[in-house]
Amino acid sequence: MTTTTPEKLSVDQLMAEFEAKVVAHPILKQVRSELLEQIHAPAGQAISAVVGPTGAGKTTLSNNIEKEILLENEERMRADPGYIPIVRLEAPAPELSRPSWGDFYKRTLIQLKEPLIEQKGSDAFEAGQQKTPRGRSVPDLRRSVE
Repeated sequence: MTTTTPEKLSVDQLMAEFEAKVVAHPILKQVRSELLEQIHAPAGQAISAVVGPTGAGKTTLSNNIEKEILLENEERMRADPGYIPIVRLEAPAPELSRPSWGDFYKRTLIQLKEPLIEQKGSDAFEAGQQKTPRGRSVPDLRRSVE
């Protein structure tokens, strides 16, 4: 392995190297450890949420955990293409006061690499049932996710 001294690197290379560095804050290390523990031994909980202010490291943390879990399960995923060891979903803050469950379920189906999402659910709607923009009911999308 050859080591390049900083004097031999261009400014762009140095900047790219600097931007690629991640220094974990002690609290972030603790959160990472706790999150991995919850994932490996969920004790009845199906969902873990990572919440915090912009720039706190939520995306970096979840990207790293996702990569680690995918690497841990690489052999099983090759043997069973339908096996999905982790689904990471970023739910945007609602523009109005209420979240769009239809959007949430569609985002989940996309992350699950579900084919024919627009065809999920039935076309028979009961009166007053909430519908997504394409006519699929939110309960139908929820059932598809389940």
